[in-house]
Amino acid sequence: MNTFATRGQRMAQRAFARAEARAGQKDYASRAKSYPALIQAAGLCQAAAFAQAKQPELLDDVAATMELDVASGEDLARRAREAPAMEYLHLTRLALQAAVWIKRYVEALERSVSTVATAPQASPETTDVEKQSS
Repeated sequence: MNTFATRGQRMAQRAFARAEARAGQKDYASRAKSYPALIQAAGLCQAAAFAQAKQPELLDDVAATMELDVASGEDLARRAREAPAMEYLHLTRLALQAAVWIKRYVEALERSVSTVATAPQASPETTDVEKQSS
């Protein structure tokens, strides 16, 4: 059996672990869902600066999901600021992929929590049909 995993699969595994650890944090979820669009629109440097100011753990999660030798979101932001153009484009592409994976899992985990919360609960009272058959 081949145990080879694609980069996308490895990123998905890391993103799931990060998103699952932050499940239930509404502010994190809100920012995580809009972060890929921010990277796309403003670029990695501005998106990283925004995340450092507003939600540093999101930038840490993006950095951890990427396959790079960066220790934290702060390291990712510094590397993006100092990178030559081609490396910056590569970093942006990887950060965008990581942010999309985190967004997907945040949304999926929100849906699974809301589905469980809204599932009908069994009533301790007997139903009308049960009463009539007694």
